[in-house]
Amino acid sequence: MLTPSLSSSRKTKNTLVGEIPVEWMVTRLGKIARIVRGSSPRPAGSSLYFNGSYLPWITVGDVTSSSTMYLATTASFLTEEGAKHTRIIGPGTLILTNSGATLGVPKIIRIRAGANDGIAAFLDLDGAKNEFIYYFLQSKTRYFREVLAPGIGQPNLNTDLIGQITIALPPTDEQAKIVEILESWDRAIERLENLIAAKKQLKHGLMQQLLAAKKRFGGFKNRSWRACTLGDVGSESNLRNNGKLSRDVLLAVTKAEGMVPMRERVQGEGVERCKIVRKGWFAYNPMRLNIGSIARWDGPQEAMVSGDYVVFRCHEDKLDPAFLDHYRRSYRWRRFVETTGIGSVRVRIWFSDLGRMRLRLPPIEEQRRIAEVLDSCDHEISILAKQLQMLQLQKKGLMQKLLTGKVRVTHLLTEST
Repeated sequence: MLTPSLSSSRKTKNTLVGEIPVEWMVTRLGKIARIVRGSSPRPAGSSLYFNGSYLPWITVGDVTSSSTMYLATTASFLTEEGAKHTRIIGPGTLILTNSGATLGVPKIIRIRAGANDGIAAFLDLDGAKNEFIYYFLQSKTRYFREVLAPGIGQPNLNTDLIGQITIALPPTDEQAKIVEILESWDRAIERLENLIAAKKQLKHGLMQQLLAAKKRFGGFKNRSWRACTLGDVGSESNLRNNGKLSRDVLLAVTKAEGMVPMRERVQGEGVERCKIVRKGWFAYNPMRLNIGSIARWDGPQEAMVSGDYVVFRCHEDKLDPAFLDHYRRSYRWRRFVETTGIGSVRVRIWFSDLGRMRLRLPPIEEQRRIAEVLDSCDHEISILAKQLQMLQLQKKGLMQKLLTGKVRVTHLLTEST
């Protein structure tokens, strides 16, 4: 990656945006670009305008679907008639999402396309490079969402608000060097993201083969798998807290993070009826199992969850908890929970429902071996994810310093990664 060296001497000046190098200028985005909003044909979804093949159609979803700087493809196209009712922008145009929960995401497009009304475009940039403004906007995403356009409903970042944003602008040659540095960090981040994606895909394929007995370990190939239900090899627990544990070990279950401390604002009045969860036990909200919110508790001490949750345990001589933790991520599990439960609006899946799930289980020793291999894959992915997070934080810190002139680029040092 490319990293800047500190200049030996710096002259600065005080401005509206703070202390910046004397060579830099302070301006507003509206002074260096003509900022316009995209336009969507109406009515939305009309076959006269949409689902055609004539003109690429940029939506907020296209912009936010990846973390890369450039946008070269879109998920949908307009018809020739639809193209007459949108704003068409050309290759090299800088754009920014300007409405909804994902506002404030910039991209530079590489195609001629129509932009919908959730997109703002920066036209006729003067004295600034597209890529430099891209990084500036990227550094402001949180500010856009939390300060400039907050809201419970549909937050909106209109072109007037965008145009009033002040920016510290270095000379164009320094802009180019700053961009070069940040692009090198982006390439390193992208390589790591691609590696993580490949590792996840490899683990997914391996899991499917192992859980379907298409791949067997030596020593187990002649041993048969047996059919059963989850209720045959697991049982529900209604063990209540009854004053045993304090509120600081009250947990909630999320799809993304597993078991996490429950936020104070959603905790109930008391914890007496909360359910105890022991190491290796599973817990889930019966109204959210169908979206994947289930987790195995792996902490060393007992914890507890809401009394409304379902808690169950494996009979560990028949079903290994770590094996089931991987099995619940399989297609077979997902297909079952999507087609079971009680209720048409808010589906509830109790353990009496889940227990009917049919399983084909290898011997317990093979279950543990499968879990060990898949755990190893997860561990490797977790290490890479932490490296990625660290790289992203480093880039964020460096970007803040470069874009404010706190670190000046006098020459570039090449470092191996």
